[in-house]
This record gives sequence, C-alpha cells and structure tokens, in this order.
Amino acid sequence: MPTPIPYQEAQLRQAEERLTAAERTCDSPALRDLLAPDFAGHNLSGRPTTRDSFIAAFSAPGLRFEQLEIDEVTYRIEGLTGIVCGRSQWRGRMGEREFTGNGRYLDVWCWRDNRWQLIAAAVTPQPAG
Repeated sequence: MPTPIPYQEAQLRQAEERLTAAERTCDSPALRDLLAPDFAGHNLSGRPTTRDSFIAAFSAPGLRFEQLEIDEVTYRIEGLTGIVCGRSQWRGRMGEREFTGNGRYLDVWCWRDNRWQLIAAAVTPQPAG
C-alpha cells in the first residue's frame, strides 16, 4: 500500500532539515545516510559531484560553519520524487580563512526503502546584496 502523501511531505521536510543540520555540523555519517549511493550533483563552482566527493567537501579538515541557514523553501512531491528549492546563506572558516556566501539550491529526493534519499543537488551562487 502506498504511503499517504501528508506523511511523505512531513518526512521530506524532516530529511531536508536533517541534511542542512548535517552540512552545518560537518556530520559525515548523517550525510552518508541521507545521500543515495547513486547521488549526483553540481557544487558551487558548477563542477560535478558524487556522493563521496559531496561528503568529503563537508568533512574537509579545518572546515567550520558559523552560520548555514535556509529559507524561502518550497516542497513538491510528484509520485516518488520530492523536489526542494530554497535559498541558503553561509558563513564560516576553512582553517584561518573566512568565507561567506549565499545561493539558490535545488535538491531532488527519491522515496526508497520507506524513506527519502537525496539523489541529486545543485547550488547556484548569488551575488552579495
């Protein structure tokens, strides 16, 4: 029997919130749990990324987020696919170097094994202002 949509949307929201928390805290085990083995995406530079390279980027030695927030988030479910769009703002350090930025993102989730798994993601940097 298919899972009711309201339950799926609540689960999708929780998965997206968990993803943001895992990115903010550089939580590799949580990222590994959330990203599907066949995950593919594009990073801030427009370069392709895989599950392993995505997790490695958030596990880099010396990486520390002081802020990573999302807003203007929309959720859409079509069949077994969840699409999340939003805006993110970040500030942190890579070692002694400070970084800051903001962008728009698109996350594509798939309902597999009775849970949402992130199968694709892309972020587009936005100019400051």
